[in-house]
Amino acid sequence: MRGPLDFQARSGFSGARCCFGKALFAACAVALGTPAASFADEGPASDAVCPAALAASQEAAPSAGKSEPRPIYRYSLEHSGSLGFIAGISGNYESLEKSTCPACETSEVVTGWDGSLDLAATLAVGWEGAELVLRFSLTRLGEKPGESLSLGFRHYFGKDEWKTFLSLEAVGVIRPLGAGGLRGGFGAAWDFSPVFGVWAEFSASIALGEGRLFGARLGVGIQARTYLF
Repeated sequence: MRGPLDFQARSGFSGARCCFGKALFAACAVALGTPAASFADEGPASDAVCPAALAASQEAAPSAGKSEPRPIYRYSLEHSGSLGFIAGISGNYESLEKSTCPACETSEVVTGWDGSLDLAATLAVGWEGAELVLRFSLTRLGEKPGESLSLGFRHYFGKDEWKTFLSLEAVGVIRPLGAGGLRGGFGAAWDFSPVFGVWAEFSASIALGEGRLFGARLGVGIQARTYLF
């Protein structure tokens, strides 16, 4: 005949077994993202209170049904943070009036069409689609070869494949006469990838020094970019 102590011992063992089982089911619920309540037993043993199972069930319940949003990756066509290289060609119409000073009597006049080869480096500044442009140009006006160096600013409008831009550059002419001036222009660019794009630009310039140099040009080119910043 079993006494009260034996009954209490069996009840404690049954409760411990229930607590261990519920804790195991609750741990599985946390790992599988399933509400721990779905693993609950329906039998009489489930009436016993198990603190470990209750704590695990409360921990799993708030996270049930939630899922982390998947990141959306989309490449950027902005120039922000880029360092680039430009190669281009242009057709120019220029008028060169050579003299000893800008206001002195003209000693030579050369007018006509010429071609230019442009090589430039670009550096993106800010986050609004703008670049510093350092450009070296080789030109030939008639029989007179020429070189010029310019430093300027190109501002883009738009963040998609097609963009328009305005440019303003300070120009230093080395040959056929020593002069300094400004060049301003506008154009359009097509960035067909994050690292490559093509552009077309119309610009006009004026330079004063050992005479006067006026010009207008239409150019096209390609730009390669790398994102280092």
